[in-house]
Amino acid sequence: MQARPVFFVSDRTGLTTQAVGDSLLTQFEGITVKRVFLPYIDNIRKAKHVVERINEAAKISHIRPLVFCTLMDDQIREVIKASDGFVLDYFDQFVGPLEEELGMLSSHVVGRAHAMRSDQQERDRTDAVNFALVHDDAQVSDFHKADIILVGVSRSGKTPVSLYFALKFGLLVGNYPLTEDDFGSFDLPPCLHDVGHLLFGLSVIPNRLHMMRQARMPNSRYAAQDTCLHEYTWALQFFELNHIPYMDNSHTSIEEVASKILQKAGLEPKFR
Repeated sequence: MQARPVFFVSDRTGLTTQAVGDSLLTQFEGITVKRVFLPYIDNIRKAKHVVERINEAAKISHIRPLVFCTLMDDQIREVIKASDGFVLDYFDQFVGPLEEELGMLSSHVVGRAHAMRSDQQERDRTDAVNFALVHDDAQVSDFHKADIILVGVSRSGKTPVSLYFALKFGLLVGNYPLTEDDFGSFDLPPCLHDVGHLLFGLSVIPNRLHMMRQARMPNSRYAAQDTCLHEYTWALQFFELNHIPYMDNSHTSIEEVASKILQKAGLEPKFR
């Protein structure tokens, strides 16, 4: 199937544009896309260059490109609309109706969402990232300071989820790797005795775990299918016996995992 060109155009970082666009595209199964990210399109000259790229993509692919954009400047937005792409501008779709409903004009200030982040939020974010890095794989075990502690066998997704929580929500997340030292017993390791209420388990089905470990250490005992099956089975029993809530992380995005953990653990983000 011919890949459909998809452009994400923004006058800032483009993270919001990409997140919303990708969420919409996931609703259409089987579509193949070729993504192009174009952030900081903040003047007419840059906008005209974007149009050239969109039109060239349409000519080469013989398919009308999809264009997701967040552009506050009306003139820049009109330039992009003149392209050969199917343009979906979020501000066009939402700001106009909001202005009508609220009975007032929007500020049309570029980057307002980013400017709203306070210095305190940035300090919280930095502290949370540092905490996640220092407490990765139980390098430091003063877990009582954590908002939540992720527990699971190697390659179950503890580190990426910890960092996502830090960056996105400013939460202090530690993680503890279940290893061979733990497999002889179903008791909580000593460093987790006083923080059982903070624990949340992550699991990955054996076949998926095998593939991830095989990519890291091919044909090793660590990656062997029977090892992965044993550790998976043991970990689920460990979670159940210690009343640790857990979820399967085999085919779920980091964003979905984090969202479900927030809900199940009753965590309140420091910011969103």
